[in-house]
Amino acid sequence: VIASILALVRTAPPTADGQQRNLVILPRNVHRSAVHGLVHSGARPLWLLPETDTASGLVLNVDAHTTLRKALDAHAGEVACVLLVSPTYEGVCADVETVSALCARQGVPLVVDEAH
Repeated sequence: VIASILALVRTAPPTADGQQRNLVILPRNVHRSAVHGLVHSGARPLWLLPETDTASGLVLNVDAHTTLRKALDAHAGEVACVLLVSPTYEGVCADVETVSALCARQGVPLVVDEAH
């Protein structure tokens, strides 16, 4: 995960005003290695809260249709990459196909941490 974030932040195309894209969209339930990648790359995190099942308290994933879409739209042209955890530490799989389509629509690379 560290190497992915480093590579994508350092090779991201510049923003419209010529600045380096250094915004990484990621959920709050990432592995600490993702945080290390942010620190070493100089990236700025945009933390997204994953959904929680109210009955069980189980942490789910970030809602791709609302939360992630809004974040991508609000920061269009600034995002170096999106990091997704799937499955989560609790074994919940994300809608990777939808997330991938949202990222592709804006030309943003997607990194999926599948190490769980």
